[in-house]
Amino acid sequence: GHWSVGKMISINLGNTRTVGLVYAVGKSDRAWHDEGQNPIEVSIELIGEVRDGAEPGAKPIFDRGITAYPHIGAIAHRIRSRDLQAVYDLAGRHSITIGTLSQDEAIDANIAIDD
Repeated sequence: GHWSVGKMISINLGNTRTVGLVYAVGKSDRAWHDEGQNPIEVSIELIGEVRDGAEPGAKPIFDRGITAYPHIGAIAHRIRSRDLQAVYDLAGRHSITIGTLSQDEAIDANIAIDD
């Protein structure tokens, strides 16, 4: 569960969860302290948002675009498995499986064909 470049994260905003892709991880002062805290900075590109389906227990739905941007201090965390599945859902398009996602190997990596 480390924060690293290429991982997806989510920021919970109540009714929606903003999804971001980590593109940089760093430390502003470059010094590492064996004792105490070592705060890091994680830069993300916001790619869309996930919302829960209308019916209880329905699959989450991913939309590109953002209706509500995260506020300063909003809590970011590893994306939930169900939300990650929603990001990669091909919505019934004809597809083939080419492997699994590196972030969650329980989720098949599919590509659409005949598009």
